[in-house]
Amino acid sequence: MWSSGPVEPEFPTPPEATWQPLYQKLRGELAARGGHDDRWTCFSSGPLRDVIRFYAGRYQLDPAAIRVVSRPAGEVFSTVRKVSAELGHPVPVHAAGLAPVRSATLAQRGALPMVILESPYLDLATGRVRPGTLISMRWRSHP
Repeated sequence: MWSSGPVEPEFPTPPEATWQPLYQKLRGELAARGGHDDRWTCFSSGPLRDVIRFYAGRYQLDPAAIRVVSRPAGEVFSTVRKVSAELGHPVPVHAAGLAPVRSATLAQRGALPMVILESPYLDLATGRVRPGTLISMRWRSHP
């Protein structure tokens, strides 16, 4: 009997997305500490609403149906700094006004990964808050 073989994951990104290797490395290290060999990749892009529209189209979802939650930026960025330092990647502290961090998660579907969108996000190299969206994608062969 013919078989198509295992699913090869796709990691779609908006055209203007920029690779974020430090976030990707940290996500991978955290996964390994948790006993997982997940494939992670991280990018940054433009405004959250535009990025949500991009992924809604890829996942065949209504953008308005994607749940966005807000959390205090100080809490989110404090956690990012703490975990980064624990993994040997200290993040410089940069004082700035902090708007809440809005995030959305899309579940893995077939060859499409689980996606976490966060905006604004902390630049791990400079400690500055960036106004765009951090895109973190994870794919597991058995979600």
